[in-house]
Order: sequence, then structure tokens, then C-alpha cells
Amino acid sequence: MVKEGDRYELQPKSDVIEDRSSLKELIHIFDGDLNEIGNAKTALSKSWFDNSRTSIKVKQLKDNLYNYLRNRQKANAERIQWTTFKDAKNKIKGEGFIKEEPENNTNRDVGQACFTSFNLRATKKYKHKDVLAFCLYRFMNPIEKHFFDQQNVKVDEDLLALSDLLQWIFRSAVRDGKPINIYIPSRRMRDLLKKWLNNELPCSNVSNASDVFPRKLASRPC
Repeated sequence: MVKEGDRYELQPKSDVIEDRSSLKELIHIFDGDLNEIGNAKTALSKSWFDNSRTSIKVKQLKDNLYNYLRNRQKANAERIQWTTFKDAKNKIKGEGFIKEEPENNTNRDVGQACFTSFNLRATKKYKHKDVLAFCLYRFMNPIEKHFFDQQNVKVDEDLLALSDLLQWIFRSAVRDGKPINIYIPSRRMRDLLKKWLNNELPCSNVSNASDVFPRKLASRPC
């Protein structure tokens, strides 16, 4: 996909393998005990957060998130960027990373938020953020899925989820070629990112890498 004027146009898939080695060195994915909360197949999905039977696990995720951001990374609000579903936000937010960007912000407020939407697009406000947490398991909207199914259009939900994850990550300091640390408790989302960094998943169906991070980090547009 390439930008033509004010719109994007699909381009033929390229057979050239993109070099993601520089990104792999910059994106430090947490690998440890705090990830156990996301091992179950539907852990961190929207229904997981809404289900009363998982309320204890949601509380555990809240504790894990605080532990990672404030204890293990020792990050202050200036460095933190995290996300989850909007309806789940209040269930896991914690002291030191609560702030959201107000709708009618001033220049003083821009980029100071810790919580940002997981489908955040086209902004450089957060390029100073280097401690991240992506706390959700992305499924396709059932209504949208039903629509595409009726049109006999198959949507790859893994690549759709990966697209949101990549776009969100590339709002952070990595867009300027700086290292970041990220907590991704959902095993499925974490594995998708690792596979992409290892060139086990395509880029052309996900995003135009050159649009979201500097060309010096990408061998060529996807």
C-alpha cells in the first residue's frame, strides 16, 4: 500500500524480503513470569475483560501491568505508553500511568498521556515514549467479519491484529530509531510480533513500514 495524494492505493505484493534486523535490535519484548496471565487462548480478549468469571485474572493483569511499568522498568509517566480496550481501561490502570490526553488539549498537554487508543494512527506526539504495554488480544469485530463473510471475502485476523499492534508501536520512540521496551501479555499478540520481526510473516499485507518508521530502519517499502 502506498500513499497517492490524500489516499492510499494497494500495490502488488513484493517478493523482496524486508530487512527487519535493525527493528529486532530496537524492540525489546518482555519475556518472563508476567506473561503467564495471557497463555489461555482467549486471554485479554474483550469478552475476557467483560466476563465476571475472569475478574480475579483481570485484577492480576492490573498488578502485572503496574509491576512491569513502575517496578521492573522504573518508568515515570513521561516514558510510559500503554493501551487496552477502552471499556477495560479503568479495570487495569494504576498509579503513575493514569493520564489520558484531553479532547481539547493545549500544547502543554500534547503527548503527555500514558494511555492511548490501540488503533492510534498518524501522530508523532508520542515519539518520546520508550516503555510500552499492549494489553489486549485483538479479534475482528463480529459485525464486520459477518459482512465480509457474506461477500465471500476472507480476512486474515492475525494480520489485522498485527497491523494494529505495529501501527501502535510505531507511534513511540522506535520511529526515531531509539530502543523501546514492551510488555505484551497476550501470547498470541506477542508471538505475532516475534514472527514478524523474524520475517516469518509478510509486511505487504500489514502496513507500509517506510510510512511508520525512518527509511534507515527499513530496507525498502513493503
